Amino acid sequence: MNNVLKYWLEVLRSPDVNERIVAVKTLQHLGDDETIHALIVALKDENISVQKIAISALWKIANPVAIPPLIECFNSVNVDIRTEAASALNELVTQDELLLLLDKLQNNDTNTQLNILMLLRKIHDIQSLPEILPFLKSDNPELREAAITTLRYINQLEKCPQALNLILMNQYLCADLLL
Repeated sequence: MNNVLKYWLEVLRSPDVNERIVAVKTLQHLGDDETIHALIVALKDENISVQKIAISALWKIANPVAIPPLIECFNSVNVDIRTEAASALNELVTQDELLLLLDKLQNNDTNTQLNILMLLRKIHDIQSLPEILPFLKSDNPELREAAITTLRYINQLEKCPQALNLILMNQYLCADLLL
């Protein structure tokens, strides 16, 4: 690790938020593989601005090492952090991360589950079908809708009776409401 990087790592630990922002922006502009671990540490910063800059920098560097820590951003209480991480991951995730995504789908955090279901749409892999199906019975309507949409993306909607029954039931409920 070179001295410049060591210096900015120290600044990233500063109690002054402005110094941490300068550090993460500098690491972003250095933008090489050596800065990835420092930027991953910045994802845990208490300041939202520091976190957002770190997400953007990791997105730009596009190293798969950053994918698991970016997925952890889905647990954030801040919607901007979750949205920024989802945007980055939508471009970074490939078929290689399918097992990681399926594993993270088991997380009990609704935000994480919704975002993982959306990422699975990009991969279009039928292997995810058994992991998606339980969401059709979720008490959360957003998760049910996300599961149906994901099934549509992986071309399994017409082949999945559970999803078709749910869609038909929703159509009947909507028709009753219109009457």
